[in-house]
Order: sequence, then structure tokens, then C-alpha cells
Amino acid sequence: MPSHTVHQGECLSSIAKRYGFSDPMVIWTDAANKDLHDRRDGDANVLYPGDVLFIPESGARSVKKRGLPIAAAAASSARKLHLFLRDPRGQPLAEQAFTLEVGGETLTGTTDAAGAIVREMPAEAAKARLDVGRYRWDLDIAHLNPIASTPDEGTSGIVERLRNLGYAIEPSAGSPLEAAVRALRRFQRDFGLPATGHADEETMRRLEAAHKGEAAPAREVPAQAEGAPAVRLVEALPATPALCAALARKEGRARANAVSPATPNVLRPPRKGTCALCAQHEDCLDNDHNFLLATSEMARRLGGDAGAFVGVIHLVTGHTCSPSVKDPGSNAVGLLQIAPGTAAELGTSTASLAGMCRIAQLEVAEAYFEARKQAYPAADFSEIRDVALAVLEPDGLDPAHDLLGVSASICRGPFFDDPGAGRVEISDDVTAYYKAHRREAGGRSVISQDGELLGVDEKATYYTATKDGQEIRVTRRQRAVYKRSSALDRDGDGFVTRDDYRAVVEDLIAGCAKEACERARALQAVPPGEYEITAPGAAGAAKKP
Repeated sequence: MPSHTVHQGECLSSIAKRYGFSDPMVIWTDAANKDLHDRRDGDANVLYPGDVLFIPESGARSVKKRGLPIAAAAASSARKLHLFLRDPRGQPLAEQAFTLEVGGETLTGTTDAAGAIVREMPAEAAKARLDVGRYRWDLDIAHLNPIASTPDEGTSGIVERLRNLGYAIEPSAGSPLEAAVRALRRFQRDFGLPATGHADEETMRRLEAAHKGEAAPAREVPAQAEGAPAVRLVEALPATPALCAALARKEGRARANAVSPATPNVLRPPRKGTCALCAQHEDCLDNDHNFLLATSEMARRLGGDAGAFVGVIHLVTGHTCSPSVKDPGSNAVGLLQIAPGTAAELGTSTASLAGMCRIAQLEVAEAYFEARKQAYPAADFSEIRDVALAVLEPDGLDPAHDLLGVSASICRGPFFDDPGAGRVEISDDVTAYYKAHRREAGGRSVISQDGELLGVDEKATYYTATKDGQEIRVTRRQRAVYKRSSALDRDGDGFVTRDDYRAVVEDLIAGCAKEACERARALQAVPPGEYEITAPGAAGAAKKP
């Protein structure tokens, strides 16, 4: 009888259907497949490309006569999709309506209390699209490999499970193997295992359990910042953001530093920063306990540094921490200076943002950071640099784009690569001609006559500069980034890199925003919901919010 070599995307159900078996277990429990059956611990759900299955003569033969136990109930030719869905905060997407497009059909339903979906689909299905609320996933069906007894020592299966659990595997930051080791270490830390980066037996067991929704992370509590106020566990506080959202809009604006009339602000009176900008505002340094508490909770959900979030907010709002502050040049508004287009993508508007109190606006801010993380999986919001980049220059969250800004003073050009003449320097007249005769170009980036370039689209040109003895290409965007961020070029070499974005926020955290950032970090260091705060070195009983 024939044997079948498994290919990527095949599963036991699809193979059984191909050979005319209504019950895939007839193949799986055949004595000729005992070696593969045992190597997979009897689990028919994970096959590896290259596995060889013996195909029995007929599905009518009794499985029991083959001498192997039946490991599962007889199945139809349909395959079962079983997913556990969580949001970027790690919370189950429970009781959420979903739409699943697969095999030309559209299936609908609701996730259960654990955020799980269990649906049958055609055995031959290879692709699917899943929509749950504002989230969308494109699924490769039956592409998940085993993590044991495989030629690649389980590497592909481990990597894909880590990716499915939200651990970014970013090959551009070193080799793919180094990226996988870093992701595995993060998983081990989150699940209370020694962070060795080695996939030992306990790590693989815990990874399998987490992937099946049977294990939750036991995240370590970050260390309290040195010199920060003392924070001790006491009775649970009310859920601050929920209380804030329940307030009437007018009442919330009138009491910008309060969440609830019954929740006093233990950090008053406000403490001003020492810089000239802070001196212009009555309450520039946002020592509002409720806001810092909400920011620390947001940072915890995003896996980030609360001090970095407070520092960036302090920076981009011009040291006001105001939810309604506006940039006249771009019409950007609020804590993150969100532009109208970005606000629309987040399901709101700049007018709505300007009318929110600062804690209500943090919900939009969190959605903004989640979107940046989704677009740039390598982003790490525990790094001050990445929090700053997410707001000031999101493209810098891609490790492959280390050089973000180049000074116009060290650039040559603009140039255009002409297929016939090679590199050609372009004058302002040539780009002006293109703008005036754009329709004549008919979608092409050049307008030429008798081999002469009359006009060139400005977008098709580039500049050059010399860095570390090597000529590099410079885009117009890089020149624009440097123009608005030249203060970050502290060594004056004409270049702004990803790491330069850390410096300006670190200065604030060490200077006028120091106290607020330290308090936010101290709140983050405590399990959520229970706090008591005292000023450093204060004697007597602590105030209790």
C-alpha cells in the first residue's frame, strides 16, 4: 500500500479525505504508523513536513485489529479550528462576536468566556480570515509544526507558538536564531522559568500549555525606582478609569485633577518643574495621583515603563500634560499630540479628544501604542527610546531604520538614477517642470525629449551623504526629520539615529519631570488595585487615597 509524505499545510483530516477515509484515526492508529504515533505521543493534531504516513488498504478495516489504542473519537473529514484569542493587554477576548471567512464561506459566532473559538471547517481549508471587533487575523490553517521529535529539533514549532502568543520574532535585530532565543527568554521570564533561552522539557511543556490556553503568565513585579516614594499594599482602590468615564463631561473638565469627588489627590499641592517652560504653567508637572495611577496601569498592560510614558507626555504637551493642548501647525491634540488622520484611525476625532479629561484620553493613547506595536513588532515599551519613537517618529521602531535624520548641510544632490545616463544631478527647474506638466508624464516619474530629462518627480530623487567613510542615500523624509529634530544631534555630526530619541526624554525624567516619573514607576511596581503612598522620608501615618 502507498505511503504519504506530509507537506506544509496538510493535516491528518486532509490526508484522510485525499485517500477516501471518513475517519482519519484509521490511518493514525494503524500498526504501520506506530513509530510516528509514539514520537508524537499519540497526538494526531501536529504533523511535521516530511513525516511519512502509511496508508492502509481500506477505511473499513477494524482499528482494534491493528493492535493500537484509539486515541480519539472518530472524526469526520472536517478539521477543527481551536483558537484562544487575547487582546494586546493579554486579556481574553471573551463573549465577542466573530466572523470567520474560510473556503468561500462566512461563519459567525461568539467567543466563549475564555476567548476561545472552536469551529469545524472543510478538511482542505488552507487559509482563513478572522475578524473580532477591531482585530483581524489572517490564518494559515494546519501550518503549526510539532515541538518534539522533528528534524529541526522543534525550532519551527517553538517559534510559531511564541509568535502566536505575542512574542515578537524580529530577524532584523540579529540572526533569526538570536531573535528566537530572545523571545524564548522573555516567555520564560513571564512564566516564572529560568531565562536560559534554552527550550528544555519544562519550557516546552509550559509553552504548549500556554498555547492551548491552559497556562497564564506569572509576570515578575518590576523593581521600585530608587528614591521613589514608599508604596505599600493596602485596601483596594476603586477602578479609576471606570470612575472617570462615568463622570459627566462638563464635571470632568471642571475638576481636571480629580477622578471622583470621593477620591482625594494625595500628591497635592502640585510641584512645579524647574525649567522655563514649566514655570509658565500653574500645574505643569502632572502630580495628579489618579492620572499617574491610570498611566502606570496602562504601562503594565503594554509591558512598558510608566516613567517613560509620563516623560513623553510631559514632553509632547509642552510641559503642560494637558489633554486639550493643540499644535497650531498640525492641528494635533492632546497627551500624544494625535493628528486628525490618526484620530480617525483610532475611532475618534481631535474635537472629541480635546473634550476629554486626561484619564479618559489615556484609553485612546493605549490604543495608539497598541497599533504601533502591531505595526512594529520589535517595539519594546520598557525602553524609553521606543516610547519616544512611537510618538515622535514611529518609523524608527523598525530596527532596520536606525538612521532617521540627516542634516541638509552635509547632503549632496538631489540625484536621479537615469537608466541611460546613470546618476544625474537634478536642478530645481527640472522638478518645477515636472510639477507643471505632471499630466504629460502619464504616471511615469520622468518627462524626457530626445534623451534629455525635462522633468523629474521630486519623489523619485534622493540625496547622498558620507557616514563612517561610506556614501549613503538620503531621502527627503530623512532631511525633514533632521530639520524638526536637530536638537537631538548632540555630537553635531549631522545624523539623528534611533538611540538619539532616548536622550531628550531621559533629560526630562532626570530633570523637571523626575518626581512624577518616579511616582508613576512606584505605582507600577505594586500589584494593580492596592496602594498606599507617602512622601520620601515622611514621618507619621501615610495618607490613604
